[in-house]
Amino acid sequence: MGYLMIDNRVAGGKLQEYDTCSCVHCQAVIKIVRGQKRIIGCWRCAGPVCEACARRGRCEPFFRKVEQQLSRQRFLRQIEGT
Repeated sequence: MGYLMIDNRVAGGKLQEYDTCSCVHCQAVIKIVRGQKRIIGCWRCAGPVCEACARRGRCEPFFRKVEQQLSRQRFLRQIEGT
């Protein structure tokens, strides 16, 4: 969870404040709007997801992608070392 403050008062706008959370699939920041009934959640991992990831319809957690990349790098180092 985080917090976002957008201050447009100097330009004649208003101060906007939101709670935030991160998409578990791509790490995008999701604004939580007051009065919003719910946050879109992944059906598989039950984490909050952004609209773009929800449209894809696949569960691809960000940290799983990082682990796969690290595993791939370790494998390539082993191949290069032999």
